[in-house]
Amino acid sequence: MIVARNTHPDWLRLDNAAKIYPATRTEEWSAVFRLAVVLKRDIDAELLKQSLDVAVRRFPSLYVQMRHGAFWYFLDRPPAGMVVRPEPESMPPCRPLRDADGVVFRVLYHGPRLSVEFFHVLTDGSGAMEFLKALTADYLTRCGLLDEPVSGVLSLHEDPLPREWEDSFARYADPAAHGSRAEPQAWQVPGQPLKQLMVTHGLCPVADIKRAAKAMGVTITEYLTGLLLTIYSGQKTDNRPVKIMIPVNLRNYFPSFTLRNFSSYVNVTQEEDTADVASACQLAHRQLTEQARADVLNHRMSLNVNSERNVFVRLAPLPIKRLVLKAAFAMYGENLFTASLSNLGLITLPEAMGRHIERFDFTLGAPYKNAHAFAVIGFGDTLTITVTRTIRESWVERALFSQLSAAGVPVSIIANQEVLPDEV
Repeated sequence: MIVARNTHPDWLRLDNAAKIYPATRTEEWSAVFRLAVVLKRDIDAELLKQSLDVAVRRFPSLYVQMRHGAFWYFLDRPPAGMVVRPEPESMPPCRPLRDADGVVFRVLYHGPRLSVEFFHVLTDGSGAMEFLKALTADYLTRCGLLDEPVSGVLSLHEDPLPREWEDSFARYADPAAHGSRAEPQAWQVPGQPLKQLMVTHGLCPVADIKRAAKAMGVTITEYLTGLLLTIYSGQKTDNRPVKIMIPVNLRNYFPSFTLRNFSSYVNVTQEEDTADVASACQLAHRQLTEQARADVLNHRMSLNVNSERNVFVRLAPLPIKRLVLKAAFAMYGENLFTASLSNLGLITLPEAMGRHIERFDFTLGAPYKNAHAFAVIGFGDTLTITVTRTIRESWVERALFSQLSAAGVPVSIIANQEVLPDEV
């Protein structure tokens, strides 16, 4: 069924996952992430601009500005004549979005790389990937490299559907859910802070890392989690557990087509120090199997939504909410895990489109408190593991990529810094 574009509401409430970010962002930090596609030829800026002008109309829930009311932040349509423009990439990735016009995403190009960066109030990695795929398909079509339509990719020439801006948290939350969300704090990695974000991409063959994971009897996510548990537990300086936070795409558990946030998480916890990768991988496998279930994820999601629905919370003015959210995030937030590992999986595209693409990259912005964040994405024969680092010490990259190499997984390094032989 075709739905006219003008059926999109004039404003949207922030979804449950988004509400924390406006209250906690600072001039130095905001929850910005990047998805990038590396093509096999340089970007034509004018053609990209043409595609982008169409894309912002096709994705009305993403092309918005963030504003604040008396009780909550909200999203509404940008002023007439506002345009998002591609720009040369001259700054580190995932810098805070502070556009004067309020739009909370940006599009960048640099050589053959096309990047989109989103403030997390808008969407998660899955929603952002739908936007990037659609933008790339239209751009390749304008370059004369692709014929429309492309199966499995949203067309910029179709009308958006209301299901794309649904708040799926509100739809699937159980109002009867109750319980405590408390959990022990995690060990935090010490180090000398850096002002500039350090980003290292490790490129490895998909077949090789699948083989290494299979030898442990686990998935790629569980294998990488096991490696990180082992690496961190070997450096731990106190009795707090090592925890790796794994975001979980709730669309895999509940029927949702939303392009907004719809994800939860699992904290994989290792209490005891171990150098045994096999045991750590099995620990990750057990905990993900136990926690990444529809009932467990729904309960966690419902507790968050029900807290938001509390009458006293709803009636509190925004300045009070902002203070409470900021204090809660500072006290808990990233204190509950040591690092995050987000895996968007293997991106599949029709061959007609895929043959023009070298790889995809996925980069998480600077964590609020943690020293590291890890992002994983695959395409074709290449899996890209991106390490975001906010401290000078680079022992995590060295250990992770060294262990992969020792397991027969060759790793090629791309970094936004001078990489010395003793660093990676």
